[in-house]
Amino acid sequence: MVKAQIPCKDIYTVYIGPIVGASIGPDAIGVWGFGKEVTYKNGDEK
Repeated sequence: MVKAQIPCKDIYTVYIGPIVGASIGPDAIGVWGFGKEVTYKNGDEK
């Protein structure tokens, strides 16, 4: 779903530890960007 909304070169999926997972819950995600400035805004079309 991320790749469909934000054009990017690579996407990495990693697991979080049990302590952080217990604190934030099962539906949490984190998104980081590296490189050029990203000007994506939620709901904008490409």
